[in-house]
Amino acid sequence: MSGNSSGPGLMLQLGLIAMVACVTLSGCSSTAGSPTSKGEEVASGPVLHEASEMDEEVRNAISAFTEPLPSGVDWFQGTPDSLKKADTQYEEGVAEGEVAFYWLCAWEKSYLVAFEKSEDEGQIKSLNMIEKFPELPWYKAHMQDPQKGWIKAVVTPAKLGDPSGLKKEFASACSHLSL
Repeated sequence: MSGNSSGPGLMLQLGLIAMVACVTLSGCSSTAGSPTSKGEEVASGPVLHEASEMDEEVRNAISAFTEPLPSGVDWFQGTPDSLKKADTQYEEGVAEGEVAFYWLCAWEKSYLVAFEKSEDEGQIKSLNMIEKFPELPWYKAHMQDPQKGWIKAVVTPAKLGDPSGLKKEFASACSHLSL
């Protein structure tokens, strides 16, 4: 990776950071004056869920998620605070996005711990899992990265021994999670 801090890799990292913020903070809308009811599809928009429905949405998203977490890591207990805001409706898929990013962040932390301990096997296993992120159903449905800029900016440098991109992403995208 060159010293150039711009280009598609940086733009994808910024896009992923923005997506995390969108999923965890604004993948929702105010219910003030909203004509929609729980879990119903609005004629001109997506399926929306009330905050009171998010416990079930998160449980379902975790149950449907097929990739394993790193050894010693469990799924978060309860619904994240970002998905429990009163007078807020959340778009269908927000819970799945939260679960997908939790999984990614867990594997990124696993990699960073293995890197700090110089554990090659842990680094390889973690990077192999991290590399699956663009193949997750949620990612395919909600993200676009045809040039594989995220892999090039985050995963490839880490595979070559430079975890700086992964460290930056973890610090910015995962700081709200308890891992």
